[in-house]
Amino acid sequence: MAGRCVWKGRGVRWEVRIQAILCVRDEGDVIAQSLTSALAWADAIHVYDTGSTDGTWEIVREMSAGTARIRPVAREEVVFDNDTRGYVFERVKHACAHGDWVCRMDADEFYHVDPREFLRDRVAPHEGRVCTQQYEFVLTASDAAAWEQGEETIADRARPIELRRRRFYVEPLAELRFFRYRSGMRWGRGHNLPYSPGVVAVERIPVRHYKHRDPPQMAARCRLRSAMARLSHHGEHWNAQDWRRLVVPDEDPRLLAWTPGQPLPDRRGREHLFPPLKSAAQRAMYALGLPYLTDRFRTKWREGEKPVPLSDGLAAPSGGSTGASSPARAGA
Repeated sequence: MAGRCVWKGRGVRWEVRIQAILCVRDEGDVIAQSLTSALAWADAIHVYDTGSTDGTWEIVREMSAGTARIRPVAREEVVFDNDTRGYVFERVKHACAHGDWVCRMDADEFYHVDPREFLRDRVAPHEGRVCTQQYEFVLTASDAAAWEQGEETIADRARPIELRRRRFYVEPLAELRFFRYRSGMRWGRGHNLPYSPGVVAVERIPVRHYKHRDPPQMAARCRLRSAMARLSHHGEHWNAQDWRRLVVPDEDPRLLAWTPGQPLPDRRGREHLFPPLKSAAQRAMYALGLPYLTDRFRTKWREGEKPVPLSDGLAAPSGGSTGASSPARAGA
């Protein structure tokens, strides 16, 4: 079990509280669906906009007027880097209680199971960070052809994304998405994870990932990421210049089809786990409470310190998810 023990009537149950941190940039085609989905499981969604120009921030603000659980942090034109979520974490961690779970949320990811139930039932008490099992939904050649022929248009963005993109492949790469908060935890500048984020859970939470949704979105995403690649530490995988190279042939042998409401292939990979000796040492470190002792000596974002501002020349490109690929096993 994972969570906090609370009294409920005559009995005791485990309560799971989740604080989501969401960094966005030009996700206007999907942000409303993403927030609506996350409201089913998140106690609060802290949204930081890194310079959207497509109405994303306005949608966030409008939806926040209807619920206090959507909490706009700020819109600032900055370079999204591996540590940007840490900046947001340090700004909002006062909302976290010891034992809460923090979600590194991405706007183009949809959880296939309820994260509260997963964290409560499938994460052991000593485990403190949870990685994803990604199901990558793609734009196929026939999807692109339908767009070019006018069979699908911008108006179709009003339809749920799970109805628009049905073909996917199973991605073995794991990414950290949840970690258990402890009092005193810090997330310093230059780090893609908080310090000592917890023992890695064996189980991985299934996520449907829709990073390539339609040709205009993909083209805008490529432009933005190519510009950001020169200023950030994301690496060459962000430097895709032509969206057409991201279209997947229909005959690709990896591709499977999914119908909403149906299960996804059950893959339980262990690529995200440390070698046995390191895992044992890590578990012992947390059992002894060493992270609590070292937290106070860790660096953190200084008062008034912010991510790197965008230059005037890079403020214009739009489109694409700002979710960074981070090594799930990084950090102790």
